[in-house]
Amino acid sequence: MKLRKLLLFPLPGLLVLTSLFSCGEDRWKEYYPLTGRDLWMDSLMREVYLWYEDIPASKGLNYFQSPEAFLKSILSKNDKGFSTVDTIMDTPLPSYGFDYTLYKIATSDTTYNALVSYVAKNSPAEEAGLERGSWIMLVDGDSITKKTEERLMDGGARTLHIGKYVIVKDENNEDTEGDTETEDGDSEDTEDDEDDKGVGVIQEIGDVTLPAVRPVTESPVYVNGVITLEGTDYKIAYLAYNSFTAGTAESNEKYNNELRTFSQQCKQLNINNFILDLRYNSGGEMECVQLLADILVPADRLESPFAFLQYNDKQSSKNRDLILDFQLLQGGANLNLPKVYIITSGTTAGAAELPETLYDNSPYRTNNQRRICSHGNFHQSEISLGITSGSM
Repeated sequence: MKLRKLLLFPLPGLLVLTSLFSCGEDRWKEYYPLTGRDLWMDSLMREVYLWYEDIPASKGLNYFQSPEAFLKSILSKNDKGFSTVDTIMDTPLPSYGFDYTLYKIATSDTTYNALVSYVAKNSPAEEAGLERGSWIMLVDGDSITKKTEERLMDGGARTLHIGKYVIVKDENNEDTEGDTETEDGDSEDTEDDEDDKGVGVIQEIGDVTLPAVRPVTESPVYVNGVITLEGTDYKIAYLAYNSFTAGTAESNEKYNNELRTFSQQCKQLNINNFILDLRYNSGGEMECVQLLADILVPADRLESPFAFLQYNDKQSSKNRDLILDFQLLQGGANLNLPKVYIITSGTTAGAAELPETLYDNSPYRTNNQRRICSHGNFHQSEISLGITSGSM
């Protein structure tokens, strides 16, 4: 028995020595396919990030995360959504091409209706007939819950049961099955409290077929047009501009040229008011901001500075003024506008906030230049925040 014990006990010791030797082996080449992107982001951020000193020490970071999760783990508290992970893929990721907000059904704690807020052009959603304001009530015959919601974001062809919001009389003033609340519990009912004649409900329309996800390429110029109000002198241009993107790989000025063409149309029609809709614009290229500014600002502002790009102390040699450069118009037109209305939302960020500064600060803002901002105020000092290279 003693001999047997002597033979058994050395084995764990051998295993421990082998394990220690294995742990001491440099295995970075094996792990690099899993950690390479996060390591690259870490090294870049420590050079170009405005708040690079706030990035945690490397030894405390997990480099095995998705790019989105890793970026979130190293952002400064001062970064209020300025830095995000983008893609450099030539082909967009497949999608249905619509955005929505969930509203809880008043009679259920787990079931929702989805209000469509945005539909991309030439997308499966547009093909299905969805539009802003459509309500999705069922997906493939099932109620929308947190578990089934994923079917609205990815996958093959779906059958959607849709409805529309209507006001109906409710003499008993009781809850109606179609009533909805936001996820926070706020009612979506928009009835007229003064008349108290009806209640808002989702009225069923029927089923539509949503084609399978596919890559959807969008023009930054989502909608543009001119509205003329009869009996008035108002000629109002409207531009829904969804990203500051100059062009494509095949035509690097394609989208900028769309802006230039629209500005010429506005000039010829003598428009005197302009609505710039940036609700779905999360930023983009500074040169596009300059071009849009050149189109909108009063003529006497051209060739003057309108913003200052401030880099961190490692990149301070790149600090510079952004100029309203007349030469960027290249066939476009300066509209010398008396009134500009800018619509923003919680998703408006980065470069998309710069046009607001054109009219925010004395001496450039007049009583006739307005901004409509649905989520707080913007301060020009925030121009210099975020990834100062403008590429992340």
